Amino acid sequence: MGNFGVYPREVFVPLLIATHLLAAVVWIGGMAFSLFVLGPATAPVDLPLRVAVWFRVLSRFLTWAWVAVVTLLVTGYGMIHTAFGGFSAVGPYIHVMHLLAWAMFIVLCYLYFVPFRRLQHMVKHELIPEAGLYLMAIRRLVAVNFGLGMVTIFVASSGRYL
Repeated sequence: MGNFGVYPREVFVPLLIATHLLAAVVWIGGMAFSLFVLGPATAPVDLPLRVAVWFRVLSRFLTWAWVAVVTLLVTGYGMIHTAFGGFSAVGPYIHVMHLLAWAMFIVLCYLYFVPFRRLQHMVKHELIPEAGLYLMAIRRLVAVNFGLGMVTIFVASSGRYL
């Protein structure tokens, strides 16, 4: 465990935890916004404008989602190896969170590299009805990831007490 350069463990671990939580809030909060605010707000809007708004929002949000994911992975593994003594020393709930985190990462990778890339192509070529189909697929994947994120929050906050 010991000392981490100028940052003793007593400072380093709380920084990891706080940064980890902030990254989770950015990612899961962004998904909540898209599902519960942006989706309903743009539902009555004509498809061309809805696609344009969603595409711009997703382009910005996915950048932040990638930053959050990298932060979550770095801080998560950092906590496991500094605060908990490695995977062999952690409780089952940490293993569940680890599994859920990778499931969410896989969903994000698929979302970004398949339907979002296709949405980009459709928007670029002004194929709006097709873009609308990819937008629906993205929204379903966001809903799946949001559900996984909520389960992860439940496990993170209550797992050690169950």
